[in-house]
Amino acid sequence: EKENAEIRLSDPLQYQSIVDAEWNIIYDKLDKCVKSGAKIVLSRLAIGDLATQYFADRDILCARRVTEEDLQRVAAATGGTVQTSVNNVINDVIGSCEVFEEKQVGNERFNIFSGCPSGQTATIVLRGGADQVFY
Repeated sequence: EKENAEIRLSDPLQYQSIVDAEWNIIYDKLDKCVKSGAKIVLSRLAIGDLATQYFADRDILCARRVTEEDLQRVAAATGGTVQTSVNNVINDVIGSCEVFEEKQVGNERFNIFSGCPSGQTATIVLRGGADQVFY
């Protein structure tokens, strides 16, 4: 969670109930993502190892730390909407594409969305033989 919380316990045995509640919240959010039917989850925030593995076990690709500009571009091309919560995700906010590929060009990896219903753009990746580029 983004917010820090302080909890004071009078009985050490209460600690496990707090830990269990946190795990339940995490798994509830992950289940909501899976139940939405999405096959690709993009997040502007970090995605932990637990969530990454949870999605991978269910054939869902996830990408973390996606820039706001890229999220908006993908949403516009796929007909989706950027969501700020996993609650009330309906089919109308989930975008679609015909083909999704992850390609490596040099040392960088790119997520390629092809056959998007609203896609009217193209990305061109230019590479040179050196790290220096002169204009």
